[in-house]
Amino acid sequence: MKTILSILLVVIVLAMSIIAFAENEKSFTYIGNSKCVMCHKGAAKGNIYEDWQKTKHANAFATLGTEEAAAVMKKLGREGSAQEDKECLSCHISSTEFKTEGVNCESCHGPGSAYKTTHSKDKKLAIENGFVEKPKEHCVVCHNEKSPTFKGFNLDEWYPKIEHHSKPKQ
Repeated sequence: MKTILSILLVVIVLAMSIIAFAENEKSFTYIGNSKCVMCHKGAAKGNIYEDWQKTKHANAFATLGTEEAAAVMKKLGREGSAQEDKECLSCHISSTEFKTEGVNCESCHGPGSAYKTTHSKDKKLAIENGFVEKPKEHCVVCHNEKSPTFKGFNLDEWYPKIEHHSKPKQ
């Protein structure tokens, strides 16, 4: 009887630990550019949104609908559209809910649901809530030899083309 009670006690403690851990795990969701643009648009904010719109990242999803993308799919022996291919989408969108936005703010800075109102006021809290302050290291997750269209990638050369901040440009 003592053995059964001991085992039962261990199981209960283990179950409670798992539940407590799960409750402490933060879940962040994507909110899309429409929320980011509210604070990151216009000259006073350094034209962050406007500058992003001119990048290849903004059109990353659209490029998957081109004849070139169809040719890459064929060369890889894949059926269907690149705009529906999981491997292609893993680098060309931030989330399926906002896929037409391409590689948007949250692709680099993380899902914004929990940090959207804190990242400009309290960096530490924002980071705890999923904000990626220095996304530069994430570039190579997609810009690497695994990409079927990879032509080399010099991070130090390319990063300044997309780097931005919230201070007005001079």
